[in-house]
Amino acid sequence: VPVTSSLFAAVYLTGVLPMKCFQSDFAPNNFQEITVLSPMATADLFGFTEEETRQYLSDSDLSLDDITAQYDGYQVEEVRVFNPFSISRARDMEEIGYHWARTCSFDALLHYITMDLNGLSEDIERLMAGIPVAVNAETASNGSFAVKTREHILTLLVLLGYLTYDSRTNTVRIPNHEIYWLFKTTITENKWPVLCPKIERSDKILAVILSEEAGRVAELIGESHEACSAQAAYGDHEVLKNTIREALLTAADAYDRWEAFPPRNGLAAILYLPKKHVHAPAILVELKVTRSSKSAIKQIKSLNSPAGLKDYSGEILLVGVSYNPKSRTHKCGIERYNTGKRTLIVQ
Repeated sequence: VPVTSSLFAAVYLTGVLPMKCFQSDFAPNNFQEITVLSPMATADLFGFTEEETRQYLSDSDLSLDDITAQYDGYQVEEVRVFNPFSISRARDMEEIGYHWARTCSFDALLHYITMDLNGLSEDIERLMAGIPVAVNAETASNGSFAVKTREHILTLLVLLGYLTYDSRTNTVRIPNHEIYWLFKTTITENKWPVLCPKIERSDKILAVILSEEAGRVAELIGESHEACSAQAAYGDHEVLKNTIREALLTAADAYDRWEAFPPRNGLAAILYLPKKHVHAPAILVELKVTRSSKSAIKQIKSLNSPAGLKDYSGEILLVGVSYNPKSRTHKCGIERYNTGKRTLIVQ
């Protein structure tokens, strides 16, 4: 169409990366670029809203609760949206699976997350553990032509749908379980040496918690704690909470994490509730700076009953892990609640 033609009043193009002039830093100036980082008035158009999803599933056997953990989690300014591709495939197939993730290239994601950029591998580990990572998306390039810093990579992963960006806190995170599965599968299938050992250790920690091997729990969480922070920061609430998150980062395969305990310096607690159709006990983990694992168990019992347990009627494993700053050692106590019957295992 000739440049002077009045055939089109406007042209709307969609894609995941911005329009650029080839081998140039200049973008065409006759386009208005709208992205998840700068959606203007279109935030609710980047996915299915909660109400749209509920209506879309109204004639399906799937409910909003069924799919929330798997596909929810994207944040576009103040709007919460679902992945429309996965929602439509799940409804059509009546199956909650990894629909959008299976259309992605594992090699492409691996290329980005394993780039030799300062701090990037630590960011990926935190994201896998469910810890939001700060990023200055305003200064990061949103094109794939000039990837020079970790912030460029994280911003690009937002635009590609692998991460979601919260403009209120200037942080990125993995939005839902489908994308978590994609990260984990990419890392383990390609045996990335930076994170594979930590994923394997997390699998072991969950296994020994479920088999109530308190001594091994203390040993393995001690390893994770050492890797998580400097000794001087051990008493910080966020450091303790991040230690639990990273120690149990693969628990996301079978558990939903609940963290709404009031912050207290010197201790942190996280509740893990089994996903629907997962036959396993809930796990309540507390990490506390104290000399006694019995003290950690006692502290758990003094916590207000978390709202996450309101509708839960199964078994609960109370896992109290203590850290002695003098000896720099960890101890663990595990107590199982089973219809009023309790056994205490301390090593």
